[in-house]
Amino acid sequence: MDKIIIFKSDMIGDLINFSPCLKIIKDNIKDSRITLICSNYNFKVAKNYSYVDEFIIFNRKNIFKNIFKNFRKLFFTKYNYLFQFDGK
Repeated sequence: MDKIIIFKSDMIGDLINFSPCLKIIKDNIKDSRITLICSNYNFKVAKNYSYVDEFIIFNRKNIFKNIFKNFRKLFFTKYNYLFQFDGK
């Protein structure tokens, strides 16, 4: 199984426009598990996407708290693909 991590923590409109790309990635990489790192606002929309398997909510105000909270998922999971689509 291929593990994919995708960073999309910018504005909610950008996530909505990017949603077809998430589905295309899921459809083209069979037997994959997608983890989406998104903001709290984006999570409200993204939680309805059936093609995303796991979410990491990233709050910019408490950046160190988020890193420590998700340390195991971020640093000990071996991802096959990493996509950074949040424009930074």
